[in-house]
Amino acid sequence: MSINKEYLPSNEKIRKILFPIDGSESSKAVIEWGIRNLDHSETSIYLLIVIKSLDHDYSPTVTSQILEEAKCRFKERKFLVEKTDFVVSKSVASAICQYADTEGIAHIIMGSHGKTIGPIIFGSISRAVMEKARQPVVIIKNPHLPLLETANPNESVRTHERSVLVPVDNNDVAEKLIPLMSELFDKHSAVIHLLHVVVHDSHNAAHINNQFESGKKILEKNKETFEAAGYWVAAAGYESGDPAEVIFKYAEKRGIDQISILSQHLSNIEKLLFGSISTVLVKQNKYKVLVFSCGKTKKDTRQPVH
Repeated sequence: MSINKEYLPSNEKIRKILFPIDGSESSKAVIEWGIRNLDHSETSIYLLIVIKSLDHDYSPTVTSQILEEAKCRFKERKFLVEKTDFVVSKSVASAICQYADTEGIAHIIMGSHGKTIGPIIFGSISRAVMEKARQPVVIIKNPHLPLLETANPNESVRTHERSVLVPVDNNDVAEKLIPLMSELFDKHSAVIHLLHVVVHDSHNAAHINNQFESGKKILEKNKETFEAAGYWVAAAGYESGDPAEVIFKYAEKRGIDQISILSQHLSNIEKLLFGSISTVLVKQNKYKVLVFSCGKTKKDTRQPVH
């Protein structure tokens, strides 16, 4: 998989990154994550505030201050801040997506939630952006959490910046994740743990056994893909149980720094029936979570922004 060239600037080494912000602590932490993980020589920063409505609570001063503070923080670390903007819209998610299209943005990076500052609304918007955007979207939960400095000495003496748990449920998770991850941080800084979860069924042992056999193949395929791309896969295993519970237990046992998950674009019916693991993961406050979305490739169904 490769990033859609339609959304890359003419100089492909310079990536246009959009940060929708709101001035909250979560939003500020995402900015710090960007400063730590992005290459300033290859990144052009766009900062955007979306105002839900203009009413008596709206403060142009507050909006300008939030944008200026974010701009200064990036510029302090030698990033090029190409543009700061605010727009007014009835649909925050649609406004973010339309802005990204108009400016030729390559990636959208945002927090999983924030807070309301007057009419400046952020929050569950992140899920809507992930589902609507044509560009790859990265949703970051708990970006302020620290990273471990070294790998588990029982597994390897290699030092690293982050121990990354990647839940895999099909053969092409690594294929889709690698281009998105490699655009945002150095592959040599991450130690990968792969985990396949089989939903436990005490009444159908044969089904569980078949799922484990299938899981082995899924793990092998994803491990091969990560290693072929130059990533170090420290562990690849499968377990049964509730997916979210298994993921959290694994992360705690292995001292995981970060959980990276590929979000599937589910239909409304699929969400109702199966839910979303990524939604569960971003509701917790213990682990840093990056939810990656590949961006829309099918026919656009968005409504115009008003």
